[in-house]
Amino acid sequence: MGRRYCCEHHGCERSATADRRSAGSRFERHATTTSVQLVAPGTLPGIAASTSPVAEAAGMFMGPGGALLMTVAAMISIGGNVGHTVLVGPRYLYALAKDGYGPRFIAQVHPRYQTPMAAILTLSIIAFALALSGTFVQLAMLSIIARLTTYIGTATAVPILRRRMGDRPNALRLPGGPTIPIMALLLSLAFRRCQGRRSARIARHDVRHAPPAR
Repeated sequence: MGRRYCCEHHGCERSATADRRSAGSRFERHATTTSVQLVAPGTLPGIAASTSPVAEAAGMFMGPGGALLMTVAAMISIGGNVGHTVLVGPRYLYALAKDGYGPRFIAQVHPRYQTPMAAILTLSIIAFALALSGTFVQLAMLSIIARLTTYIGTATAVPILRRRMGDRPNALRLPGGPTIPIMALLLSLAFRRCQGRRSARIARHDVRHAPPAR
């Protein structure tokens, strides 16, 4: 949808530039997150038992100020992620419904503000129901599995779309041919398998330690 907007309002060259900037921003974000995940285990012994591992790890080598800094940074990051989800998520539903891949009523827009009103309400109701239905750990697991499933579908679709639409003037062609999507697919499948095993272990743990029924 964002790509379509760029082509209609700024031309195809603008769309390709936006895609490159988006890819660069994602790479920087993932590189930062990966660096934090690599440093924290070596800094904080017993990180698995910590309730705030990143903040405690920062406090180990930066002092109380470092712990506060990481806590504030985490809050800003979470707020930005939530804001991104609220703004972008309904528009995915809207675009799918408008193209005929979902119920037509989800494609309704607000008559005055031209926002995807039905999609926003639908996503809000689903998110609210999920938030009340499980614990934080369960919802985090569900979020990870959903993201990995999306990544698997995207990586699988890239070679197909490259073959069908690669000759279009506004197409963004990745270097290396199918190498990048194939690597992304294999990594996503590996992470999905590991996450499935972890979810099963957590479920067995919850069953063993559940209070007896009265």
